[in-house]
Amino acid sequence: FSSRRRHTRLRTVTGVQSVLFRSDVLLLLAEAEAHISDGVLSQSVLNNTINLVRERAGIVPYLASGDSNKEWVLDTPEKVYQAIYDERTLELAFEGHRWFDLVRSGKAVEVMNQHFTNFYNAYTSNSSPNVNNYYMKSEKFEIDQYCTLFPIPSQEIRSNPKLTQNYGAR
Repeated sequence: FSSRRRHTRLRTVTGVQSVLFRSDVLLLLAEAEAHISDGVLSQSVLNNTINLVRERAGIVPYLASGDSNKEWVLDTPEKVYQAIYDERTLELAFEGHRWFDLVRSGKAVEVMNQHFTNFYNAYTSNSSPNVNNYYMKSEKFEIDQYCTLFPIPSQEIRSNPKLTQNYGAR
């Protein structure tokens, strides 16, 4: 990757181009390193992953140690993971990565149900009863954990008896 380019275009056999963002790769590397090291990242790893993304954006780099009260000091696993997911949310906005980040982090159900609750509360408090019934059908939408998994194709289950269908798959 060139340090000057934000993304690289890849050509496939079919001629369809896809875009691979340098920041996506660096932030995934930071996440993988965090998982390998139980949520602790050294300053060297921070400098070679997430801080490269922040540097390009002109943001203060993260530190692996220092004053725990400072938001840019990542001295606990919770702060490390939160920083990585926050950075991915901002850097990859509108690129279609958020849902998969939420599923991978195990926060999809919590975050989406909170979003649905906030939307429902805002909508129903600002709407007449007729509009509310038409759009919201008088109930709040919620998802369950099974909504985060795709069903395993039946052909794969038939060919491998050790596979079982994902919970709730339809």
